[in-house]
Amino acid sequence: MIVMNKLLPLSKFLSIVLSLTLFSCLHPPSLNRNLATAIDYYTGEAGIVDDLIAREYLEIAVSERDVLALMWLARVYSTGRMGFPKDSERAFSIARLIIDEVAERAADGEPEALFLMGTAYAEALGVNANLLKSAEFYRKAAEMNHTLAMHNLGNIFGDGIGVEKDLYRASLWWRRAAQNGDTIPMLRLAELYFSGKGVVKDVSQACFWIKQSSMRGNVNAEKINKERFDGECIERN
Repeated sequence: MIVMNKLLPLSKFLSIVLSLTLFSCLHPPSLNRNLATAIDYYTGEAGIVDDLIAREYLEIAVSERDVLALMWLARVYSTGRMGFPKDSERAFSIARLIIDEVAERAADGEPEALFLMGTAYAEALGVNANLLKSAEFYRKAAEMNHTLAMHNLGNIFGDGIGVEKDLYRASLWWRRAAQNGDTIPMLRLAELYFSGKGVVKDVSQACFWIKQSSMRGNVNAEKINKERFDGECIERN
């Protein structure tokens, strides 16, 4: 297994990445099982958020020469996600080597590849940044029930990123992602229900989503519970 916390020199690491991509055609187009598990622990869809477990499974998927896992590796290095250190140079270098194959798989309609192309255009990973293209890729993946694509499409409408801000449409996508188990949209829904923006104000619904996020291990749920609700949303034994 490639141990990412013992960083190799960039030139050596890139030679490994290139050798892995040469064998990517051996893999079926379905999502790598270890990559899927990594994503589930990253979002909370596994029932709990655990970046350490997510990182371990991602490293296994990378060692299995999975091109989408490599693009995920670029993604986590890009901003320091999943317990990886932020390393923009490494992220961009990985993405440049594999972006064409990711794009081909997106063209074939693979949800994960569509999502990763959305990330690529949002963060300029192997392509020039283009928020409109990013949103379109996210939309295509979201319509196929891809959790993080729905999450990010909600962010686009919620923050007005390249589109007119629309908290109602944001709430629809965040709800779908939350219903799949993603803990961050749960908190964003809670904020909307608490403020009454984009949805009808409903403190009980706000508390419901805070509890759900907390139960799945999102550490920010406790902070919001204390700041917004004086600790009353999350019951203690």
